[in-house]
Amino acid sequence: SFTAAAADPSEPNNVRATNSAGLNSNDVSFTVSADSTGPSVTAPSVTAGFYTSTSIAVALNGGSDSESGVAAGSSVVERDEAPLDNGDGTCDAFPGSWSTVTLSGGNDTTVASGKCYRYRELLSDRVGNQGASSASNTAKVDTTAPSDPSLSFGSFSNAALNGGVVWFRPGVAGGFRVSAASSDAQSGVSYGFPSLGS
Repeated sequence: SFTAAAADPSEPNNVRATNSAGLNSNDVSFTVSADSTGPSVTAPSVTAGFYTSTSIAVALNGGSDSESGVAAGSSVVERDEAPLDNGDGTCDAFPGSWSTVTLSGGNDTTVASGKCYRYRELLSDRVGNQGASSASNTAKVDTTAPSDPSLSFGSFSNAALNGGVVWFRPGVAGGFRVSAASSDAQSGVSYGFPSLGS
């Protein structure tokens, strides 16, 4: 047994057997070494960007320990989350509040829309030291479509709006402008307009 204040004993640590006649065996030595550092852990692999379902694939990459070795079954997966609510696809600052998560078939299926997630893996060595990886790439979950765009019209030249129809006068030059407005609190909005020819 040893106390918390134990120091690394100097080698060699020899064991010998002596019989009742006073004869000794050869010495057999063993080594005692201190291990105060946890394993080196590689960050999990997560594809960065937007996810349109509530499932994120998280591939664990494990780690190594050159002293007492990695303890089997010691892997713990943690995640940190932040709101995705700025309307431009950016995450709020991550708080660093890591919590344990259980993967299902290599996926985190407990995520929610409107959130950003990042992951790390913890591993322990065989004497109880724990090491943590750096954070993975950031996954952004958005499962809701933007609102239907509302249209507005203007800049009419040889054209007019009547009854929800844009009327134009053929055979002369002219034009009109169509603007769209929509909202999306998570990933933000871009617009696609039809090609109306010449």
